[in-house]
Amino acid sequence: MLVVSLHRTSRGLGLGPARVLLTLLALTVFCAAGAHAQTLHCTVMAVTPEAPLLLDPPAAAAGARGVEAVWTSEPMVFAPGAGFVEALLSWNVDVPPNAGVRFEIRTSSSELGEWTDWMFLGDWGDVPPDGPIVQSFERTDASGEVRHRVVVETDVLVARREQHLLQWRVVAVRGRAIAPARQAEDLTRPVRVERVAVVTSRQPDAHGTERSGPTPEAFASAAFLPVPFKSQRTPDPRLSGRLCSPTSVAMVMGSRGADRTVSDVAWRAYDRRFDIYGNWPRNIQAAFSLGVPGYLTRLSTFDEAAALLRDGHPLIISIQVRRGELRGAPYESTGGHLIVLTGLTPDGGATVSDPASGTPETGELIYRQEDLRRVWLERTLGTTYVLLPRPEPDGGSSP
Repeated sequence: MLVVSLHRTSRGLGLGPARVLLTLLALTVFCAAGAHAQTLHCTVMAVTPEAPLLLDPPAAAAGARGVEAVWTSEPMVFAPGAGFVEALLSWNVDVPPNAGVRFEIRTSSSELGEWTDWMFLGDWGDVPPDGPIVQSFERTDASGEVRHRVVVETDVLVARREQHLLQWRVVAVRGRAIAPARQAEDLTRPVRVERVAVVTSRQPDAHGTERSGPTPEAFASAAFLPVPFKSQRTPDPRLSGRLCSPTSVAMVMGSRGADRTVSDVAWRAYDRRFDIYGNWPRNIQAAFSLGVPGYLTRLSTFDEAAALLRDGHPLIISIQVRRGELRGAPYESTGGHLIVLTGLTPDGGATVSDPASGTPETGELIYRQEDLRRVWLERTLGTTYVLLPRPEPDGGSSP
């Protein structure tokens, strides 16, 4: 995993009363694979709290939509042979009432020679911006065969061929104007984008066929991090199987001193467009809206996981399990599930809190690192939520 931070010279960016489209071209990020890496995950901290984006679209007149404010990133550039076939975004954004934001992405390749359309990744707020929701791009050759195809599969961009350029943008809008007598500060403050993380992944097989696993490294080790256990089980069995992501988020939030119910997180994380609770960036944003910042990343090895654990970060990890692949789990298989990784033992164990169980006694488990390597690092390319300590008013941070 390569992590890069971008820093702009200004502390914030205010966008004026008209529709604004601003593109920064001064900074370009190059990501290249190590000689031994089968998969490269490059995580770019494109926006950080030290230099947030401030978007201040005006309120709309009665019966009308507000004027949009748009901020477009600088391109990320990847060398031929070291491009990417998947991309993820996550964000921490403070959206005042009666406003909303939309995040979009586009890519290009040296072979394609043009940008894809802007494709929808997610939104947040009371007033989602207008505009078509595009999540696919195709180009065919003279015979009609599809030569270039890039799609957003719910919350992850997937390309048929290696991509070498990436841009993202955020669109902000307000609803109708508030009568002067009813105006309040929290209704007029700007949209504040505090963090955007961009994750790209390169695979040897860009067509998505399963790869053989990486050569197992020596067992990684990291001390156990206590996390208050929560279960995703509810009185409604139709809902219980859908809440692993907000439940895992609620557990780690509790370890950060922000104890919230699973329902609190699930209500905010719910994606009405796809009728799911497990949308990855929405869960990151849900935690932020409840006081706990964080970001999405992808890890390639348990050594990387151990480093984050040693820094005090319990990890929410995405797994896909085929029958019999995860020994000791309270299920035989799952097409998609999230659990909390809380430690690594020197003998090859991995301590976890698995929300599929009903109690701490049955849900605080030890899985084998070799099993998690297959169902996490390989199957979901190591997709991971990292929830950070809560910021304190004096500029410090809580546990």
